[in-house]
Amino acid sequence: MNANVNQTPLVGQAARFSARNPTPTPAPSSDPAKTQEEDLAKRKYADGRSYLGQDPPAKWIQVERRTKRAPLLMNTLGLSENDQAVDGVCLVPIRIELDTEELRIRDVFTWNLRERYITPEIFSLEFCADAGIQSGIYVPKIVEQIKSQLSQYSFLSATKLVPDEAELSRFSEDQLAGIEPDLRVVIQLDVQIEALHLIDRIEWDLASPLTPELFTAQYICDLNLPRSASPIIAHAIHEEICRHKRDCLALGLISQEMLSSKGVCKLASKSKRILY
Repeated sequence: MNANVNQTPLVGQAARFSARNPTPTPAPSSDPAKTQEEDLAKRKYADGRSYLGQDPPAKWIQVERRTKRAPLLMNTLGLSENDQAVDGVCLVPIRIELDTEELRIRDVFTWNLRERYITPEIFSLEFCADAGIQSGIYVPKIVEQIKSQLSQYSFLSATKLVPDEAELSRFSEDQLAGIEPDLRVVIQLDVQIEALHLIDRIEWDLASPLTPELFTAQYICDLNLPRSASPIIAHAIHEEICRHKRDCLALGLISQEMLSSKGVCKLASKSKRILY
């Protein structure tokens, strides 16, 4: 009997268990198809379905309490309480696509381009904790995706489409006459909502204070769509708005000279027509 027992010294209960129940370590599977089937099996619910891209039945969803963590550590070095308020808000759409061993993460949210307190690194740590994935592996990937998209929208941080009352008071009558009251574009909606493929066209005013979130709240009521469709549609509108603003700047429809930097308004020449 001693000839069949592993001679590696073990301690306590682990040694007795190993001697009674020797279990060889299985060799990793070299078959890609079998490995893919094993990964899919991990994602399936009790009824044998994975429900990828769909909402699983409520009876298969298990609610887990979030592990208590220390308060979010923010970057406050050299910042006062009023710095963030003075900068204002410039929201841009961010899309995260991440595949782990057990999860296929597709998430969308908005990020303030002028955010000073929360960095992509701090956000990614909290994101991994909420999703229950390893921060050491996936934080760099999430940070890279966020920073890459923020760099694409960096031009919006200094662009101001709608002047405030203080800026309007500095305009002459000729300049006020050359200001367009709105800048309308056509937004193409093409989103997948569970089994529904939504395709629609919407006329949108780039200078309007209406947010995509407020518009979507009424939009899903009019079309009798599920509430889960609201963030999907709102994010698609955000992406279309940013794309149109980039195109307008490239074509010169929005004056490059009318930019806001720390409250300083640079007026365009009187002969140049300004669109907001």
